[in-house]
Amino acid sequence: MTFGSLLVRPALIRRERECTVNAASARRLACARPVSVRKAGSVAEMAGSAIARLKGVATSRVTLRVAWLIFIGVVVYTLLPTLTKMPEQARQALQIKWYALGIGLGLELASQVAGMVAFRRVLASMGVEPCPRGSALGQLWFAQLAMAAILPGGSVTATVMVTDVLRRNGANTSQAATATALSKAISVVALLVFFVIGLAMSIDRLSDTRSQYLTATIIAVPILAAGLAVIGAGVIRPSLAGTVTTAVMRPIARLRKSLDPKATGRRAAELAGLSRTLIGSRQGVVTAAISFLNWVLDWAVLVAMLWALGYLDGLGPVIVAYSVARISAMLPITPGGIGIVEVIMTAVLAAFGTPAQIAAIAVIAYRLISFWLVSLVGAFAAFTVRRSLRAQAGTAPAPG
Repeated sequence: MTFGSLLVRPALIRRERECTVNAASARRLACARPVSVRKAGSVAEMAGSAIARLKGVATSRVTLRVAWLIFIGVVVYTLLPTLTKMPEQARQALQIKWYALGIGLGLELASQVAGMVAFRRVLASMGVEPCPRGSALGQLWFAQLAMAAILPGGSVTATVMVTDVLRRNGANTSQAATATALSKAISVVALLVFFVIGLAMSIDRLSDTRSQYLTATIIAVPILAAGLAVIGAGVIRPSLAGTVTTAVMRPIARLRKSLDPKATGRRAAELAGLSRTLIGSRQGVVTAAISFLNWVLDWAVLVAMLWALGYLDGLGPVIVAYSVARISAMLPITPGGIGIVEVIMTAVLAAFGTPAQIAAIAVIAYRLISFWLVSLVGAFAAFTVRRSLRAQAGTAPAPG
């Protein structure tokens, strides 16, 4: 090997390496460009589909809001004449004798205790451990009542809050959520049964009624009967509950894209199966009876107010008025059914023959005790519960 070749060889090697590097860079660039183009295309497609989904959701939300505004406008227009009289009726309600108000307070306290006991029994039957008791149970019960009555979408918010509290105390999340939903379902069925009993007790009075409100009540009977039949069939055959719920939720899901009809149907079938297991046991029958007692004692507050005003013409009509109003309050029209409950309860009582003025005063007094006072206690309980949750979150150890 000559001296000249020794000088030239390193230069050739460097040149070869540079060509290799340049070729590799060229290949990377050549490969990168199609990938970038493909990524840009996929991003554009994703953006287009996202915009389409957002447009669909926005359209459905606008449609839903317009429908709600029209419905609320019709309700307010219909009820406005009665709503304007409520301040005066509230002042008159405060003139009811103190012992009658004391009886009403005692009955309402007993009603809330019955509700708490039924709620705890459902939690225990579902294996929720540790199960709240004493003051902790009272705080949780009144807090979820206030949140369900006052907040928009309150029932869902209250269920989430109860589940979160139970989870933070060591309970299984799935068991806690299922038990809370099952407790509400049992309560609704108990109220529907109470309505049917009241209707049977006052069937001989229907021909004497003189109000279009009662006509609407009678029209609602087949709907409620169908609802009870579906609930009963669902408890007997849980798969039927899932099928019916899925079918009902499909048209609703077109307006609310976040809803999943199949998932909701599976959840309904699960609840129906749990209800069947619970109701089939002696513990379940006792729990349902206590839940029914919760409504009866709350209804007795209205009876006490009518009695204090010197006019109580049969218990059946009072049950019908109470049940229809409380069922109406479950619809998310106004928080806690404010205005809706008062008007419907007064109208149905008047339709059965109670003087309108006496009916209005009794209903306002009943609502002062069963709604406003309970909501005030519940608001304080909700504040305490939320503060406790924040304190637990702040003192929780950092993960890892």
